[in-house]
Amino acid sequence: ACLLSNPMNQLVIMPGLSDKIQYFIQKSCQDNPHIEKGMTSDQVDMSDIIEKTNGALKEMIFEILGVEINEIDIDENIENFGFDSISFTSLANAINDYYQINITPALFYGTQTISELSLLLIEKNPQIFQSLYNSKDARHTPSETKTMPKLISPKPIITRQYTTATMPVAIIGISAIFPQSNNISTFWNHIIAGHDLISKVPEERWDSRIYPIKWGGFIPDVDKFDPQFFGISPKEAELMDPQQRLCLQTIWKTIEDAGYRASDLSGSQTGVFI
Repeated sequence: ACLLSNPMNQLVIMPGLSDKIQYFIQKSCQDNPHIEKGMTSDQVDMSDIIEKTNGALKEMIFEILGVEINEIDIDENIENFGFDSISFTSLANAINDYYQINITPALFYGTQTISELSLLLIEKNPQIFQSLYNSKDARHTPSETKTMPKLISPKPIITRQYTTATMPVAIIGISAIFPQSNNISTFWNHIIAGHDLISKVPEERWDSRIYPIKWGGFIPDVDKFDPQFFGISPKEAELMDPQQRLCLQTIWKTIEDAGYRASDLSGSQTGVFI
């Protein structure tokens, strides 16, 4: 109805992000005096939005873990479904792709159930969820409303240009942590000096008198982490794998070493490969 009543002489239908297209069309309808007010928007039905969000999250869990949808209880602890750090990352990516938002796996460590996660997502992104689900005609399931991300992606609409061996690659930033070395410069100085970085087990790691392993390469300050810098609560940080915390710190330092701010990369086509 919006398109047919639009005063423009020529209209083009083309693929794109449905949320943005819907926003543009609704805005055009609101600005068009020939359309009745009752056709522009619907009243917010929060219970319906929550139900559809729960359903969408259950389908994502099914796609990632293979747990049957009818066996997924939205009030059960989400970790009981068999998530690990890798599958939590996959879930975060699926949610980001589906709703066009930006969350990290750390969010899951602060929520116990799917229902809690749904409420948190809606609270942080109310306009996105209302725009997607709050329609009088949208009485079908989430999978019918919007295609759920699959583990095997369909053929993309836009042709991708893949990098070949003949194309130049520039390394503009680097950061790393090694045994007895908080950064690459310290590690390089150890190499120049010919230092052996294998040492006895530190007392704070484990009691070497009990376990047979007495030597190893140990990264310093693995317990030094500023969770609030990354928007993570101290409780969430304690539950995280130390390797994940170190990964966050190293990625941030790599971006800084390249002369960028993390905010500069927000919304850009930037890949993180681990």
